[in-house]
Amino acid sequence: MGGATRWWLHHPLTALNQSLNGRLLVFRGDARAILGDLVKRTGAETVSWTRCYEPWRISRDQKIKNFLVESGVKIISSNGSLLWEPWEISKSDGTPYRVFTPFYRKGCMQGPAPRQPLKPPSAIKFADTGISALSIEALDLLPKERWDIKKSPGWMSGESGAKRQLHAFLDHGLTGYKAGRDIPSLDHCSHLSPHLHFGEISPNQVWHALSHMEGQAGGSADIVHFRNELGWREFSYNLLYHNPELPTVNLQSRFVTFLGSGKMKLYGAGREAKQVFPS
Repeated sequence: MGGATRWWLHHPLTALNQSLNGRLLVFRGDARAILGDLVKRTGAETVSWTRCYEPWRISRDQKIKNFLVESGVKIISSNGSLLWEPWEISKSDGTPYRVFTPFYRKGCMQGPAPRQPLKPPSAIKFADTGISALSIEALDLLPKERWDIKKSPGWMSGESGAKRQLHAFLDHGLTGYKAGRDIPSLDHCSHLSPHLHFGEISPNQVWHALSHMEGQAGGSADIVHFRNELGWREFSYNLLYHNPELPTVNLQSRFVTFLGSGKMKLYGAGREAKQVFPS
């Protein structure tokens, strides 16, 4: 992870631990070995987690699942980070979409609406395991040279920060979003990206918060356009799920010819431009 990602991760972990009354257990190492040891020491019968959709994480989680199932443990994995499961959105012939507009308008918007977010549990019963774990500080996520002291005062990580940012956007940034998001001098961006990335808020919470605004704003173009942006996030995960080689292989095979013999061909508006690269 990069420095900014590591810095951000430190703070929602700290906030989560505080919300759990200091009961968050932190470990570092091979996840399969750590979870296997925890199952044995606690007598756990079920292990649950939120699904990941990146190919390398799917591979990791499948190995963990197989290992635990062979040990007699029940596994429950759930969708906590996407509006629609990638395998639920497909064309009429069953193949995945490769273009955003039909993916979103036909695949997503003509299917079941995103699920309603669940309310937080009113109470959590913690196991008294006596298991020692690392402190969050031991993960060494904060930078050695404290550039973060000069960070923007507007950022506040954690679930409470995410909710605050969502409400600030709905109150002050949503109106005028469609045009204003492209003008740097205007503050119409949602600033929700890191909160969504780290799971401090779910896209379902954002989607249904917009639903509440819809009655007030009459289904404005700003709401429609912001939902499109949430759709682009879904589309990116969908492409990666169905094309696990995407990080290293072009989705369109004809793009492979863009680089060759030290030249790159750029196509657009019926014209071809060539840029020569140093060999």
